[in-house]
Amino acid sequence: MQKKILTLQSSFYVDSPYAKYIANEEHDDSYGLIYYEFLHEIGTLLEVDIIFDQLNATNWLIADNRHMQIVYHKDADNNDQIEFIPKTTDGEQSIQKMQEELLQNNSRYLNFD
Repeated sequence: MQKKILTLQSSFYVDSPYAKYIANEEHDDSYGLIYYEFLHEIGTLLEVDIIFDQLNATNWLIADNRHMQIVYHKDADNNDQIEFIPKTTDGEQSIQKMQEELLQNNSRYLNFD
């Protein structure tokens, strides 16, 4: 099982269809709100509870269950990165489905490696 790394370009929080949808729904276009809503959207898609547990100065544990672990950090260019580490084949399949759904409308702003 191979981990997937999602890199979010900074423009995601301003220009992406997702950011525009959240800003319109909440009447708030703040970076923090869009970031928070996006993490919870990921949680919903993957059926995991989102937690914010600081592992060290640069890494945050976002979710950890029997199927997967999700870790957040910044890359060398200061972009947000979210690592999806599957623990089971169910976790791996859930991550793949989430990846496909997120890329449908936001592929210009998100990269999966």
